[in-house]
Amino acid sequence: MKIDLRYGKDELSLELPGDKVISVVEPELERPELEPEDLLRSSLRQPVESEELSELVEDVGGGASVTVTLEDHTRPVPTGPLVDVLMEELTDAGISREKITFLIATGIHRDLKPAEMDELRKLVGPEPKIVNHHANNKSELIPVGDLTYPDGTTKELSVNRHLVSADISILTGDVEFHQLFGYGGGAKSVLPGTADGESVRFNHSLLDLPEARAGNLNNPLREAAEKAADLVGIDYSLNLVLNPDKEPLYCYSGDVHKSFRKAVAKVDELYKVGFQDRAELVIVEAGGHPKDIDLYQAQKGVENGLELLKPGGDMVLVARCPDGWGSETFHRWIREADDISDTFERIEDNFVIGGHKAYIYAKEKREAELYLVSEMKEDKDLQKIFTPMSPGHLEEKAEAASSISVLKLGSCTLPVRNG
Repeated sequence: MKIDLRYGKDELSLELPGDKVISVVEPELERPELEPEDLLRSSLRQPVESEELSELVEDVGGGASVTVTLEDHTRPVPTGPLVDVLMEELTDAGISREKITFLIATGIHRDLKPAEMDELRKLVGPEPKIVNHHANNKSELIPVGDLTYPDGTTKELSVNRHLVSADISILTGDVEFHQLFGYGGGAKSVLPGTADGESVRFNHSLLDLPEARAGNLNNPLREAAEKAADLVGIDYSLNLVLNPDKEPLYCYSGDVHKSFRKAVAKVDELYKVGFQDRAELVIVEAGGHPKDIDLYQAQKGVENGLELLKPGGDMVLVARCPDGWGSETFHRWIREADDISDTFERIEDNFVIGGHKAYIYAKEKREAELYLVSEMKEDKDLQKIFTPMSPGHLEEKAEAASSISVLKLGSCTLPVRNG
């Protein structure tokens, strides 16, 4: 049988033995009923537990400053329509264009590249500011209060000054599963998106808690993010739910927490997909661009794919990874390890963002033999995690397997075993 998998911005076709494929786990492809701009405008007219954004502006006054967070290059949000509609809404309500700041919620990721900034500048026009968040630049941060975690640990939180000092603060993004925060989107644009590096580091250090898993809202990482949003005093939020082709299907706007939970319910409905039996070989499509932009991002597909795999089975990750490792710290931890299992002791001594990704891969490698189809250089560092293989070798491996499952959109599809 022929299977087409997303591979970067292209597709990769595989021929698999149909009699051995016991499941192809993928969400149903629902098509939008509205154009993105109409969907966004409709959401703004029907806010969740909130007044309309235009009314909020009227309450504060037309001279108000507004900061809008935007997702960075690793997220598939349709930025063009989002920017157009928000600019229209804000300026029609009396906000001057030069009073609007678009803040890229990079967390600890890289800045937008010059070409990416140029594309964004074409969308927003010359007057609004566009700012990359830098988690470790103290001059960009303002303390907003303390976060207390379930074990009693208290951490001071600082957040980007553009968001904290704005008269009106607006979060935007898409909602999907996240392997540590339960779900991406919503308050995650504050922590880790626009928070200080130490808060991001500590929050991620809780990754081994059993509650820190995809599809779980009762989660100390997510709870810390929501408290962070409350400390900042976020005024409004737009939460998109996309289909597998990254087209906006639903948008829930309004109260930062309640509109987010509306989106979460829809994500569960669309992307929790049932399966019956586990397989000896699991082939995971990370999800194409930008989900497979680098090895750092593509790891989420491995985590979800483990749900489909028999103990000790083989997993093949299909991820183009044009940006390679995606994090110098992640790559350095792999490079410096004689064996990837060395990261278990190292993470206990010194939790470092980026290093945590090496640790997660090490845990996954204990559960499965890992293979990779990508365009990354096949060097000794990569081979500490994966056995690289070509599509042809993958087809040969599939012929030899007794049972096969395929997970499409592995980074955002959560397999749930029936019964």
